Amino acid sequence: MNWIRHCLTALCVLVFGERAEPILHRIQEDRTRVISPSFDNIKFDTFEVEEYPLSAQGFDWELWCRYLNPPKSWWTQKNHTAPIRSPSLIGCFVVDREYFEEIGLLDEGMEVYGGENVELGIRREENIKLYSCFRVESIHRSCKYLGVHLNNKLDWTDNTPALYKKGQSRLHLLRRLRSFGVQGALLRTFYDVVLASAIFYGVVCWSSSISNADRKRLNRIIKKSSSVLGCHLDPVEVVGDERMRTKFKHVLKNLSHPMYHSLEALGSSFSARLLHPRCVKERYCRSFLPAVRLWFRFVLGSGLPKLFILLILFAMVCTEMMEQVWLCGGSVEVLPCSRTAHIERAHKPYTQDLPTHVRRNALRVAEVWMDEYKDHVYMAWNIPLQDSGIDIGDIRERKLLRQRLRCKPFRWFLHNIYSEMRTYGDTIAYGTLKNSLRPDLCVDQGPDSDNIPILYLCHGMTPQNVYYTSSLQLRVGVLSPTIDDDDNKCLVDVNGRPRLLECSYAGNKHMKLTWTFTQGGSIKNRDSKRCLELVQKSDTEVGYQLALQKCTDQKWTISNILAANVLRS
Repeated sequence: MNWIRHCLTALCVLVFGERAEPILHRIQEDRTRVISPSFDNIKFDTFEVEEYPLSAQGFDWELWCRYLNPPKSWWTQKNHTAPIRSPSLIGCFVVDREYFEEIGLLDEGMEVYGGENVELGIRREENIKLYSCFRVESIHRSCKYLGVHLNNKLDWTDNTPALYKKGQSRLHLLRRLRSFGVQGALLRTFYDVVLASAIFYGVVCWSSSISNADRKRLNRIIKKSSSVLGCHLDPVEVVGDERMRTKFKHVLKNLSHPMYHSLEALGSSFSARLLHPRCVKERYCRSFLPAVRLWFRFVLGSGLPKLFILLILFAMVCTEMMEQVWLCGGSVEVLPCSRTAHIERAHKPYTQDLPTHVRRNALRVAEVWMDEYKDHVYMAWNIPLQDSGIDIGDIRERKLLRQRLRCKPFRWFLHNIYSEMRTYGDTIAYGTLKNSLRPDLCVDQGPDSDNIPILYLCHGMTPQNVYYTSSLQLRVGVLSPTIDDDDNKCLVDVNGRPRLLECSYAGNKHMKLTWTFTQGGSIKNRDSKRCLELVQKSDTEVGYQLALQKCTDQKWTISNILAANVLRS
């Protein structure tokens, strides 16, 4: 193997010559190992290589991937070429294909970086035999078969006008429905069932082959529909790509499918990839089989090569997959001897709604794998544990997979693999903290450098996360992920003023950091007997500021309660 290269949306990864052998050797010794090379950076503007320090890879309680210091056990070996045990992996890993299948592959219910949902557009299509449009005595320029318009050039120029005409008439109906006051889910259902079903009919056959002019023509209907619905709709190329992938996966899983043996014949003898089929005509080169092979990631058929696979994965896939490996009998390593340099793009087009997708993925991972610690994920994202309003999809198959593999509990993972991770089992309430005097304002950590809590218009993001504990501490801001990170910040009475100081520091100095609080009641410091209250301040942005003073019966509420009996008034 001279080199392996995968280029995806955000980065380009190169593994050269002798850099690959250490990984393959480790997997040959133990097929249950999942291995990542060590990462370096290539600056996108100068192509200068920037060497990163050796690190393990983990995640925080929002389940964002992050770099970690190697564990103490690795440092004591005094061997900088030794494998680094890693709780998780970021971006790239190598795994034995058969072992990967045994532990359940990837969770197809996950949404990966960029909001790409691997299960979008699932649609079973009957196998269609295309009958010839030609007769011996004459040639028909075009014909219609099963609703698809074909011509003797197979360039789809006859099909697109027919689709466009259907789309226009259905767009008119969509607008009429909106004029009658139909909105929301019902209007979207009409689009999916009536309009989209017409313009995307047979899209697997023609999406990779139509001209740019025809594609723009169909996308104009989609854009106008999007304006009517008031939401984003996927263009033709996205829908086509998704449905081609779905069809491709279906063929690989079905040994009796007529196209399965065509795919099997394209399997490379040297790597886990598909070769480009031999084709001369441009119309065939852009058809389903040559186009879909570009998305080939891993093989499900038994007849294709059983080699190692280099995968580029993103976002929550890294956390879910690696927890699955550790809990179900495998191991995860970073190899210092195998280094990977990546070019990170200056602009990533998938980041606009990234937190929404990562949050959904995080809750899905928590519900399947994290047992009694799943509430930590809900707390970190400031989401109610019950009735979150977020659809994480059907997780029954993943739970059955965990039972079938007899995986260990998540507590074992925290104690034995990721012992650096902080846990927050003492939390009894969390969320945004509001005063009845101005319920539109929330307690906010304010600028990091000031250590002064402020009041700010409620937005529910991390700076406004508040955690009340059984030790009567009020923590404000992000949950500290590991013991190597800065400690959480606690609300402290410092000479009659509210301040935010590291909880461990304030505790060691015997400062005033304990508070009595009941839902709908006051927040009173146990030592100073002062209450946290709102006072008017004209020169502040919101007209109020936080103060510690003699209690005047101001009432506070926190949005989510884990132990209701503790906060009962």
